[in-house]
Amino acid sequence: MSAIATDHLSKWYGQVSGLNDVTVSVPPGITGLLGPNGAGKSTFMKLVTGQIKPSKGSIRVLGEPIWENHELYRRIGFCPEQDAFYDRMTGLEWVSALVGLNGFSEQRSLSCCFLGFEVLHPFWMISFLVLTSVTFSLLGFLIGIWADSWEKIQIVPMMVVTPLTFLGGSFYSISMLPPVWQKITLFNPVVYLINGFRWSFYGKSDVNVVLSVSMTFLFMLICLSIITWMFRTGYKLKN
Repeated sequence: MSAIATDHLSKWYGQVSGLNDVTVSVPPGITGLLGPNGAGKSTFMKLVTGQIKPSKGSIRVLGEPIWENHELYRRIGFCPEQDAFYDRMTGLEWVSALVGLNGFSEQRSLSCCFLGFEVLHPFWMISFLVLTSVTFSLLGFLIGIWADSWEKIQIVPMMVVTPLTFLGGSFYSISMLPPVWQKITLFNPVVYLINGFRWSFYGKSDVNVVLSVSMTFLFMLICLSIITWMFRTGYKLKN
């Protein structure tokens, strides 16, 4: 079953066409929606989440029509492009609602706003924090020696670290991915950093905790080895 399926979907705003005759089937998993300004991305997302009604055609989400389907609304989530708050809610109510979306009861949600979250394994949480901090510090030091311009300094954080972070299970469990992509994701070192922290807080992890520690430690040793080589050879270092 497709996650999203549209059939000759169109949306007009008066005389302006927001989306024109789109027929597409989106499979389960992660899908990127790319296009220039005015291509209809925002209109498509609003149609998919049931915020606006199609002018023509049909759209089904998880096999059901989305428009005015309140039961289906409870099963999907949407992060809009603009930050916005409900006027009817206070700041505390808003934060409590967000915590409740993660499965906490109303009482637990309110307590978390004041008392914070429980850390199941505080020793390992601090250990992962130190290990991760040292690893990324070494990576930053390595990039600083390698880069000879401000543009190069930004290349690795922007083009490597940020994508790996978003694709490393920061906002989802990798078990939600198709089997092939689950295996490919395991080559992402950030997966092990994230799951180590997740386990130390909640006792849940997509990968073995020992493997998370080992891979993080290995990544740190790789960075340390490269920096040691740079110092020994004088790579890009002045006498």
